Amino acid sequence: MAVDGDPKIEKAERLLNLTLALLDTKRPLTKQQIFESVSGYSGKPDSMERMFERDKDELREIGIQVQVLPIDAYFDDEIGYRIIPEEYFLPPISFNQEETIWLALAANVIREFSPKGEAKSAVQKLLSRSEVDIDAVIEASERGKLDIPVNNSLSLIWRAIKEAKNIQFLYSRPGIDEKREIRPQVLTTRFGNWYVLAGDFKDNKLKTFRVDRMRNIEILVNSKIIAAVDNCEIENHLKAFFGEILSEVRIKVDHELPIEHQIFKRAFHIETLDHCKVITFKNVDVVDLKEKILWSIEHVQEIYPPTFATEIISGIERTLLANS
Repeated sequence: MAVDGDPKIEKAERLLNLTLALLDTKRPLTKQQIFESVSGYSGKPDSMERMFERDKDELREIGIQVQVLPIDAYFDDEIGYRIIPEEYFLPPISFNQEETIWLALAANVIREFSPKGEAKSAVQKLLSRSEVDIDAVIEASERGKLDIPVNNSLSLIWRAIKEAKNIQFLYSRPGIDEKREIRPQVLTTRFGNWYVLAGDFKDNKLKTFRVDRMRNIEILVNSKIIAAVDNCEIENHLKAFFGEILSEVRIKVDHELPIEHQIFKRAFHIETLDHCKVITFKNVDVVDLKEKILWSIEHVQEIYPPTFATEIISGIERTLLANS
């Protein structure tokens, strides 16, 4: 909800509402339909007309094409407006090994010098589910006279893996910094973030740690011995970590779920109905989507396919049982 009297926030909300309305409609909307259904348009007809024309121009300036189309395919005497979903949503993008390496380096530079902002988000989207070879990244960063720093934490972890050494560090979690010692096994990426798979001396189990939460990393010269980790165990852990890809998932959510919620950002298509919104996801990571759904579970009305819904319900039941 916009803050009263803040025209910038009101305008941003109106543009978002207009975009969603023009995306969701199957038939072009007339100006009158837009003024009646899109929150943010008010005042005299002339005033709303000028506001709408400015909004259209602003959307086009940021690359969102508002199409002007006849309401009836056989008669062009009345026009309407629509955003074609296929022109709005990004198609699936794949990269070869070299392109992925450069994206990884770009992500690293952005993390080092610009920890917030749209650029970081964009690179993370592009890197999503790319398997980046840390050896290749290190090699690329050192090639020629390139002034591209590889995160110091990555370099230390990579060295510890190569030399079969343990590392000690502070691991940040909400409200706590914990001192840990691990034997790193594999570095990998997921959704634009680096993770290290390692044997944890705390309980001698194989775990994943997010690298950007690790501080004061130190390679230990006199490393304690940890039980050898089988390659099959590493493979199985990585498979579980990445999760399978589902070709299509649809969920119904109530209108109380805020449009800025993370779950909408992963959507391929959003359809607004009278009593709910239907969100469609394409080629989505099971683990990531489960997490997003669980953070909005009180607003979720239905999940398709049923097998995926059953997985989520079973996971909730196991968690409740474990903590009862």
